[in-house]
This record gives sequence, C-alpha cells and structure tokens, in this order.
Amino acid sequence: MFIKLIKWFIHLTYLERTLLISAFTCILNFIIGISKLGIGIVYMSGWLIINAVYYMMLALAKGNVLIQWNKMIHTSYSSMRCKEKKLIKQSAIFQILIAMSYFFVSWYTLWRNETPHYSVSVLIFVILIAIEKVILAIYGLIRTKILHSPLAAILKMINFTDAIFSLVVAQGVIQNTFGKGFGLYRSGKLGMMCSVIFLIMGVMMYLWKPSNREED
Repeated sequence: MFIKLIKWFIHLTYLERTLLISAFTCILNFIIGISKLGIGIVYMSGWLIINAVYYMMLALAKGNVLIQWNKMIHTSYSSMRCKEKKLIKQSAIFQILIAMSYFFVSWYTLWRNETPHYSVSVLIFVILIAIEKVILAIYGLIRTKILHSPLAAILKMINFTDAIFSLVVAQGVIQNTFGKGFGLYRSGKLGMMCSVIFLIMGVMMYLWKPSNREED
C-alpha cells in the first residue's frame, strides 16, 4: 500500500505534487497555530500567541491559493489569467501579513527575551527541519522559474519565506540553549530585518504589473 502511494505520488506532475504538499502543510500550519494559541493563552505566553498568529497567516496564505486554484481549473483561459492576477494581489497581501506577524514575533523576542528552551535532541530536529525547508524552497524556486507557473511560484515564495524565518528561529534557539548572552538579541534583530525585506517584497509583488509579453 505504501509503495503504491509513493509510485502514485511520483507520477504526479510537479504542480500537482506542489499543491498536494501545500495542502498538507496548510493543515499542519493551522494545527500548529491553533495549538500554540491555546497553549499561549493557558500559560499567558505572549511569544506563543504572536507565534500562533504567524502560523495562522501561513495557513491562510496557502489555503487561499489552493481555494483559488480549485476555482480556476473550471474556467476559460482568459478568465484564468484574470483570476491569476487577482490571486497574485491577494498573495502579496498575505506575504505582507506574514512578514508583519513575524516582525512582531522578533520584536517580542527582542523586548521580552522570551523564547522556548529545547533539549539537544529536539534542537537538532529543529535545525534539520530548517535546513530541509531552505533546500526544498530554493529547489522549488529554481524549478518554478523553469516551468513559468504563477501558481507554483506563489506557493514556493511562501515556503521560501517560511524557510528563512525557520533558520532565524533555529539560530536563536541554538544560541539561547547553549547560553550565549546575546543570542535572543541577535535573533530578534535578524528576524526583524528579514521581516522588513519580505514585507518590501510583498509590496513589490502587489504593485507588480505583467508585461504584454507575459500576458500573452
């Protein structure tokens, strides 16, 4: 059964695999967001509550792309192109919201010096996940550029943003776990800087207009 599932997944197109994985991570991000929100409220942790908002923004951004894609496949080509432009605008807004939410996560980390402590085994897992996210995100961006798929490009952009923020978190947690005095300070500043960069990218994405050649 498992082997058949793997073969089925391999025979899917790149876009279909991207959408399937995005659907899974969308649900996962939503569950993580709700869990962190609940735990944050119970233990009165501002860091967890703000972090939950970030994960909810990720889930909403991916969910919006998946919903709009489901609508687009049942429309004509001209209508699809129009909906793609609308989706780019919507995704740009979500990109801005994701950047803003992580900016506040970093600001709160910098202000309150509040972040969780992990055991070494969990820490290694966090680092590996962050590295895996970055590698897959870079590969996805390169592959998407070759295929010229706006839909896949939006999803990969969201994944790349999440991957970079995951690296920032891993870096901060490493320094915090091993007792580096300025670990949280550096992590907070780096997170805020990355957030501003991705926010600017979101604004540029919103203001972007396709050339006549791209519309054809």
